[in-house]
Amino acid sequence: MLGGYAAAPRAIRRQWQDAATLPPWLVTASECLTGAEHGSGAAWYTDRAEAAGPGTTVLAVGFDAEDAADLLREVTGDPLRLLAAGTAMPDDARLWGFEVVGVEGRLASLHSWLCHGYEAEVASELGIRPNTCGLLDTHEQASQVVEWMLELPAEQAPAPVYWTVAALAECGAGGSGAAGPGPAQPSRSLSLKRA
Repeated sequence: MLGGYAAAPRAIRRQWQDAATLPPWLVTASECLTGAEHGSGAAWYTDRAEAAGPGTTVLAVGFDAEDAADLLREVTGDPLRLLAAGTAMPDDARLWGFEVVGVEGRLASLHSWLCHGYEAEVASELGIRPNTCGLLDTHEQASQVVEWMLELPAEQAPAPVYWTVAALAECGAGGSGAAGPGPAQPSRSLSLKRA
């Protein structure tokens, strides 16, 4: 199901992130990593046209049915109206992968698990590595990362926000690629089903 649209330029891997685990360019819905403002007071737009802009890729942010139901119980407000209505992902959306995201407040912003620099530990302890976009290939992998993060001791724990799994899909994939250098266009058809 569609949560909304993020105007997301590809992020450059930061110096503090693990270069052996992450690619140089990341696809993410996190404002922390992209520096982009995604919506008017919200982490995403509910109108696709508003998300489109120069130098950006429009990402559809989706959730499987179980995660959507859980998110709707945790967070309320107008930014979730597409999700509450059970809106389908756009027909032209092409899946890049899955991101572990932290939802702040009433969807004021989205954080990524990559904001915490967990990628090397996750690769070592769980055997899960991000793909060439910096995303996880399956919902199951992302769910394992959420569980692992939430079991960390307090001094290593992620930001105290609601953590869940989001599918990131590029709208109009195969277009101009205005977001600049980055991974090849996605080739997978969209499926939010749990593995």
